[in-house]
Amino acid sequence: MSFQQDLKTAQAVESEVQNKYILSGYTASTTASLGQFSAYDLVISSGGTQCYTLEVKYDNKAPDTQNVAIEIEKVNPLGGFLPSGLSITEADYQVYKIDGVFYIIPTENLKNILKDLNREKVLIIVLGGDNKKSRLALMSFYTFKKECEIL
Repeated sequence: MSFQQDLKTAQAVESEVQNKYILSGYTASTTASLGQFSAYDLVISSGGTQCYTLEVKYDNKAPDTQNVAIEIEKVNPLGGFLPSGLSITEADYQVYKIDGVFYIIPTENLKNILKDLNREKVLIIVLGGDNKKSRLALMSFYTFKKECEIL
């Protein structure tokens, strides 16, 4: 998939999540529609009060690989890596669409799980994403599903 195709898919998935919240009676605004391009994708509000923020992702390979890929760093053009994705998000929750199902997990819980896996020396890090310019932590799909709620 090209970057443009990935972007269109990501925007469509973000719209799906937004619509789920709207149908449940919340106000769900994209940060782009608010004139912001911040460290999260959606702001969920109720009665004019901001409730929480979401980062929305999709992983179309998880059903085949049985791993969920979680971006943690990106290549630094000057060498090495820079924090990105989960490492720098300010979202309260992470939402992943995998195989047509939306999974939600508090951001801090996901960070802590990856820290635990790293401490246990079982965390696998691979290069992936567009032109393999991102470092991705691989978490077993089984564990991921166990730790998430379905949206």
